[in-house]
Amino acid sequence: MTDRKNQNGHSSGLSLTYDQYDGDQVMQLLTQDYKKGDKRVVSSGLYFNDRPSKESQIKTGEIFAELDQMKDPEAAQKKYKEYQQQGLIGGAPRMMLGKTKDEHNGLFLFDSKGKPRARFCVDKNNEAKLDFLDDNGNVTASFPEKKK
Repeated sequence: MTDRKNQNGHSSGLSLTYDQYDGDQVMQLLTQDYKKGDKRVVSSGLYFNDRPSKESQIKTGEIFAELDQMKDPEAAQKKYKEYQQQGLIGGAPRMMLGKTKDEHNGLFLFDSKGKPRARFCVDKNNEAKLDFLDDNGNVTASFPEKKK
């Protein structure tokens, strides 16, 4: 849990995670709350994540220690992607049930890369909708259809 006041507002959060054996978060209860001036943003949800099958806590620690030592950010990013392709680090959110930062309450589904693909929610205007999204996050179908 973090909780800080600053000159512009506050920042607070809580994360309770359930890890896979010798790995990282497969289920997470997450709350984030921050205020900047008069604007306050709160999100909270229950997340289910895919994790690499070859992941281990010791190897993950070694990899991140190696990446932290690298001076060139582009080289570090390239090395990170190599480890990710080997299935040693990474993972992706697959489902979230909760409230987003833009005040949508609902069920949010993600593809194997962690990209949003479907959402069934009630928005901040209390309108219920079901949206399907493409690889770029564009709505391809919606119910009910948007009013013209």
